[in-house]
Amino acid sequence: MRDDSGLFTYMRTPGSVVSAGAAAGAAARSPVCALALVRGGRLPAEELSGALQVFVEHSAGYDKELGKALMHTGAAGQGSHYLLFDYMTAAATVATLPAEERVKYREPLLAVLLHARTDDGAFLDNPLLGRATGAALGVLALIALER
Repeated sequence: MRDDSGLFTYMRTPGSVVSAGAAAGAAARSPVCALALVRGGRLPAEELSGALQVFVEHSAGYDKELGKALMHTGAAGQGSHYLLFDYMTAAATVATLPAEERVKYREPLLAVLLHARTDDGAFLDNPLLGRATGAALGVLALIALER
């Protein structure tokens, strides 16, 4: 699912072309996909920074999906139902970087993560998944960011 530009598309068919807006839709999943390939020995570890950079560049669009029950409503197909999972896996990816590289990704990731925090201290991306799931993913992300 990784295209020539390094993006991880959601769905491809033989002969399909990745659209110009694909980066926004692929940005949140890119860190975990790159991490899986690095851990599987299929991608050099240096590629993680590129995936995290794409994540950060498109992070402003994530907030627009928070709290929606209807999924995949973002202009590039972003959905509320996996935001906290993506934040948690991006944080886990950041945790694998050398300490001096983590700094530039920690603050932008923490910003989007804390925006998903509710008034009562829980985390919530999608009301159908609920606060327990959101809180678990949010806490796991915070733990990873402390590494």
